[in-house]
Amino acid sequence: MRYTKKSIIAGGLIGLCIGLFNSLREGGSLNELINSKQVNEPQNDYAQYVPKIDSEKPVSSAKVKSFNILGSQLLIPTPPKFFRLPEDHDLTKQIASIEEDPMNDILAIFLPENQLSYFLSNDYEDLSTDKICFAKIYKKMKKVSPKRSLLYETKRGFEEQGDQIMSKLSGTISDFYDKRSKTISKEYDIEMVMKVSDFVFLPLHEESDDHFSMSLLAKMELNGLSEVVSATMSMCYTKKTIPQVVVRGSKDDLEWTRLVCSEWTKEMLKINY
Repeated sequence: MRYTKKSIIAGGLIGLCIGLFNSLREGGSLNELINSKQVNEPQNDYAQYVPKIDSEKPVSSAKVKSFNILGSQLLIPTPPKFFRLPEDHDLTKQIASIEEDPMNDILAIFLPENQLSYFLSNDYEDLSTDKICFAKIYKKMKKVSPKRSLLYETKRGFEEQGDQIMSKLSGTISDFYDKRSKTISKEYDIEMVMKVSDFVFLPLHEESDDHFSMSLLAKMELNGLSEVVSATMSMCYTKKTIPQVVVRGSKDDLEWTRLVCSEWTKEMLKINY
């Protein structure tokens, strides 16, 4: 686990905030949400419940991975100059374990192509996860298909109430990372203390009818050592669902995360059109 960087720990943060924000707006209980992987019942921003529909076997390639979401094939392209980690690989499972949050499911994890040789040779001492990408989806959307209005309401909510709601969530998020530290330490027999000492969401910087993008700066602590990381996330409405794509780097990588996320989002919307 020594290869694990704080940029991974920040992975759950932006998706966790979005998920908690939506659930709080929908009337969910924060205490129940943080202690359970079961999310509250959907309200008016969702269409009726949709039964699981059998469909043809998903296609998969080195650059595209498909997922059956309520009968539709959601295609997740690989971001530019990255490679996708195999789902059944131990490294993927360990990163996913650290990245896990109670609101979202991870669909795929990606590392830069310049890390591929370290990955293939199992050289985790030299492998860097300072730059990393995730594709995620809100757990609730595996049961119900959202209306397009959910994308708009989430965007508008962050613009109008983001600071206020994030302030309410800070204690809940701190409690979550305290609990995750204990779980991971026990699971991997290591000493891990994770903390989020501060974070701030920046104003939305990109939007269309089908997506919006926002960035975050966070101060993370791992076993007493602190580091500022940057992250950019896009929420996209496509195939009647709303996947999230997240790109993260160091404190100096903010513009880079925005560029990669923008290119990735455009490809996501194009390939699923």
